[in-house]
Amino acid sequence: MKKLVSITLVFCLLLSMTAFAANTEIYINGEKAAIAEGMGSIVEKDNRTFVPIRFLLEHFQYQVSWQDAEQMVFGAGPNGEIFVMQVGSELLFFKDAENNEKKITMDVSPFLNLAEGRTYVPIRFIADAMGYEVGWDGATQTVTLTK
Repeated sequence: MKKLVSITLVFCLLLSMTAFAANTEIYINGEKAAIAEGMGSIVEKDNRTFVPIRFLLEHFQYQVSWQDAEQMVFGAGPNGEIFVMQVGSELLFFKDAENNEKKITMDVSPFLNLAEGRTYVPIRFIADAMGYEVGWDGATQTVTLTK
């Protein structure tokens, strides 16, 4: 009986520490932005909403590349913008079309979901860096991004 209780407690502890898929919806400039089948999901972790970086950058018309050795994501925007981020690092680099540079320190790190082979980022920091206003409606579990 003690073994069963111990196993149950350990399982509950591990479950509470992991990320979980969310029922959150994302609207960008008034339009629902759904993540395509097989492209990952919306994840709630560390009291933040995380999305696959490729989904977000491609939605903003960026060309996305991945450097495996350094676990870095690079994005090149349609107007010369540059986005650079490394898994496990809280530092985000963004240069806009007018060459204004931003180095933003996030309070949570992007993470790599090895099972999916996807890099997840906190949507608020990425959208903020790109000049979007970010809204959250807890009642409807909705993130809004407005340029």
